[in-house]
Amino acid sequence: MSLPQLAVKRPVTIVMLVLIVLLLGFVSFNHLYMELLPDLEIPVATVITDYTGAGPQEIENLVTRPIEEVLSTVGSIESVISRSERDQSLVIIQFDWGTDMDFALLEVREKIDIIKPYLPEDAKTPRVFRFNPNAFPIVEIGLFGDLPSHELRHIAETQIKNRLERIDGVASVEVVGGREREIHVRLDPGKMQAYNIGLDRVVQALAAANLNLTGGQVQQGSREYLVRIEGLYNSVSEIEDVVIMASAAGVRRIKDIATVEDSFNLDQAS
Repeated sequence: MSLPQLAVKRPVTIVMLVLIVLLLGFVSFNHLYMELLPDLEIPVATVITDYTGAGPQEIENLVTRPIEEVLSTVGSIESVISRSERDQSLVIIQFDWGTDMDFALLEVREKIDIIKPYLPEDAKTPRVFRFNPNAFPIVEIGLFGDLPSHELRHIAETQIKNRLERIDGVASVEVVGGREREIHVRLDPGKMQAYNIGLDRVVQALAAANLNLTGGQVQQGSREYLVRIEGLYNSVSEIEDVVIMASAAGVRRIKDIATVEDSFNLDQAS
């Protein structure tokens, strides 16, 4: 019996078969997994090192080059590309296709541990990341309003970011854009020379006065209290009153040789 004859003699059966096929197609289509990028293990790793306050040349000489030299001994490397910019060093390592990235990253971290003691003390610990296309953010949210850009950024960081991070499935939330608050200390070279004050002394004085310290413990009856000394700056006037040098000639403060401004990061867009 041919298919047309079967369709004529068994119409109900044919209709049921067609409906079953349509139903399976509809269910399969709704559960079809779509992905813009295939599941590839791209053999690329990045090493990011933050060094706040350093310029590109210092980053290149003190951070980027030592990391490049130690990473050049890692096996299966095809190329090493680096970029040194203000406050940050970026080293991109490309391995041969087929490299076991778990083992390669382990070797990279071992080399980083070797070079870490030779990096500047103020430099943060280098971070090693594996390049993963599926790890890129897939949702971007824009925040607009009549408020200044630095206030919008503050709202995003203090109110929106932590709420988004608590959502199931969200790995991380990054705030980009706006203007970030920054205190600028503009030194007067003439006054520094007149008072015989070097830049190192100014930096040390500012760092030493901006600390929260533990003051020990106090026992009162059955209770024990922890004592903390809070010394972080709360205003521009506190920075201006920081003592740089005390001698028989008098006390020299930051305001004697510099102007302190409550401003924003100049590298960020307004």
